[in-house]
Amino acid sequence: MGGPVTASQTNSLLHLHPVIFGDSLAQGMLYSEARARLPEYGLQGMQVHASIGKPFAFVAARIREAYANGRIPRGGTVVVFAGMNDLTALTSPVWDALSSARSRAERIAKGTSVLEGQVDSFLKWAKDNGLNVVFATIPPCREHKPLRHLGREYSADSMAAMSDFNRFLISRRSGTVRVMDLSELAVRNPDGSRGNAMRRELTSDGMHPNPEGYRIVMDQLIRALNEIRN
Repeated sequence: MGGPVTASQTNSLLHLHPVIFGDSLAQGMLYSEARARLPEYGLQGMQVHASIGKPFAFVAARIREAYANGRIPRGGTVVVFAGMNDLTALTSPVWDALSSARSRAERIAKGTSVLEGQVDSFLKWAKDNGLNVVFATIPPCREHKPLRHLGREYSADSMAAMSDFNRFLISRRSGTVRVMDLSELAVRNPDGSRGNAMRRELTSDGMHPNPEGYRIVMDQLIRALNEIRN
């Protein structure tokens, strides 16, 4: 007969084999503050692959390659942080001159449609290969002052495109697709709704969470993994 079941065995999520991929937003999942609770779930070895500044198509290609090379098992789970670079590129003034679209609004709409199509194609590939997926929404990123590294705030159409994409991601939830809603990091408006800016105590640049912010993000991931398990 086996010994008593320990709390760590009861909580274990290791059978889901989660691996994190994404842009610079994925990188913060390496913070010690974010990873402090992982041993409780048997996930202390969970890997993070961050491709800083890369669009979703690049991240998805890395995931497919990792699966093909056996680094993600069938039945495993891919955690994806992506979309920010696609949408900020779409709303950059540089692309106004390079795009063949008749207007900025048309360019943003077409570009967002392409991104959503890429996500749907990826989710179909994941389902066909027996993989679970956890997507992170784009976090609130309008700063309380112009973003220091950009020298400007995001425009209204940038924020609208990000909100639309987040709603699209949430609409794709299923038994094997979960979504971490990073609006949990947002300030609260006077009416109680969530704003477009991250809480000051959770970010240093307005775009990326700080270690305390990523602790909250990791809690969201653990919750999403438990939803898949159950």
